Amino acid sequence: MESFLGFLKEWEDDVNTTEGLTKDEKKRMCLSSQTVDGLRLTVKSFVELTKELLEHDKVEYILSEKFSQDPLEEYFSKQRSAGGTNDNPTVEEFKNNFLSLHVAGDCVSAARRGNCSN
Repeated sequence: MESFLGFLKEWEDDVNTTEGLTKDEKKRMCLSSQTVDGLRLTVKSFVELTKELLEHDKVEYILSEKFSQDPLEEYFSKQRSAGGTNDNPTVEEFKNNFLSLHVAGDCVSAARRGNCSN
């Protein structure tokens, strides 16, 4: 964790201390702040969760590939499809879509152009 997060910090520091670059050039040479924040959160969460899981007697190893948010992405893809052209459903519309999806179960498929796989 320290190595990877240290690498990100060093990268950002190196770019920001490089002379002769405009602010826009420096920005393009680094990852976006949202991406860096997401990476930090993901790395810290993964390390802490792994430590906690490995404390259990029956857990011998962790398969990182099994950590996935694809089911969540798939669910929200179904929610967007249920809303038709409405990208910003109200709480009431979301609730109705939730009920419809719950009743339909696996009969509803996610969008074909989504960013997750089964």
